[in-house]
Amino acid sequence: FHWGYRGDYNRQPADTLGRAWALINGLTPPPAFVVVTGDLIQATHSATERLARLKAVKAMLDGLKLPYYTVPGEHDCYGDRGQSYRAVFGESPWIRTVAGFTLIGLDNVSQGPFIGLTQQQWLKDRLATRVPGHAVVLSHAPLYDVFLPWNWYTYDGAQVYQALTGVKEVLFLYGHVHQAMTATRFERPNWAGLPLSWPYPEPGLMEPLAGWPQGATHPDMGLGFNVVRWNDSGPMRVLRMGLAAAREANR
Repeated sequence: FHWGYRGDYNRQPADTLGRAWALINGLTPPPAFVVVTGDLIQATHSATERLARLKAVKAMLDGLKLPYYTVPGEHDCYGDRGQSYRAVFGESPWIRTVAGFTLIGLDNVSQGPFIGLTQQQWLKDRLATRVPGHAVVLSHAPLYDVFLPWNWYTYDGAQVYQALTGVKEVLFLYGHVHQAMTATRFERPNWAGLPLSWPYPEPGLMEPLAGWPQGATHPDMGLGFNVVRWNDSGPMRVLRMGLAAAREANR
């Protein structure tokens, strides 16, 4: 979301989120829950403003009237290593049983671009007490190397894949890269969530990394969200839901 950002990359953030909420609430069948893969707010030096922005996002998510789960992004943790984020959204990492599968939220940003030994052991301990048939793993940064110059990686992400070796089906969802991106690592699918803030270019197209100014004629370029569909009879499927296509369909 990058709530609190002010600039040309997204000149109408409230409108963008409002239309996304309307689309989510109008999905058929209705979603069982919503996940947000980090960067709920734009980073700020002010501790007071950081907390206010996080509380504002929580109020917006509460307004969805759907269960939701979040993981921290580096913008959420800027300045206090995630203390304010945890005060508003709860401890991270976490694990839940939701809608018939195991949902795992990881933190690979608050201390740096890694999972760390403590969190690795936490995951192993939790999986030792349950062997899920299906799991969804949420993280902000990708758990595999996408593009190191832009910090699109996790040093020790391979340890997470290995910890989940015994699980029949695992889907990895992440944010951070602000674009549609998929990859298979350790024979597991990885999907980036579309942003609701602004799109970034493909890795390596420019240096330093920067988004594109929001256009007056195409304000929804690259914005949207993913829908995951799953039932007991088949594998999990990920569908892209672009705001631009929805705008055209409603004209």
